[in-house]
Amino acid sequence: MFDPSHWAWPQWTMAIMLFLWLLVSASSHGKPREPYNGFTAIVRFALSVFLLSYGGFFK
Repeated sequence: MFDPSHWAWPQWTMAIMLFLWLLVSASSHGKPREPYNGFTAIVRFALSVFLLSYGGFFK
């Protein structure tokens, strides 16, 4: 069952980041966008992998 009472800071940080990305995507829906930025994609990926690994996802 989904029980966030046992979450530590990596899980909460990841959940908040995902929620913020969802809000930004929803607020920009239908607007023309700039080209993709590879650097921000790499930073976002690295941060996500760090949080998932520190939270025990890959164990």
